[in-house]
Amino acid sequence: MVPIGPGVVHRWTDIAELTGEIVLFVPTAPQPSARHPLSGAATAASWTAPAPSWRLVTAARTLSRAAHAATGRSAKSHINERLLLEAKRLLAHDRLTATRCAERLGFTDASNFSAFFLRETGQRPGAWQATQP
Repeated sequence: MVPIGPGVVHRWTDIAELTGEIVLFVPTAPQPSARHPLSGAATAASWTAPAPSWRLVTAARTLSRAAHAATGRSAKSHINERLLLEAKRLLAHDRLTATRCAERLGFTDASNFSAFFLRETGQRPGAWQATQP
């Protein structure tokens, strides 16, 4: 078992072959910077569910697993598809710049948006926009 603390992102490469338990972190879980009350030393964040809750914890499904079971595609691919569709709409119909699109779609900066758009379409946003009547 490899514990992954709250606030840490981990990507599994072959989720269909994984088995194990899912541990959910709630807002009341200890923070990674928690200090041991006696020694003052930093302690690892951990949280245990009461015994009656384990049935629910082990039955939980991630969004990606649920999306994959329902559609055969990951949640990320659905989100990316929707973001791309909205980006194209903003570029073609509203004639927004890549920077404004990035802001509207929640990207941290225009270069991240541009890299996303290039990866998904093979073109930079401005070049794609120039092809639209």
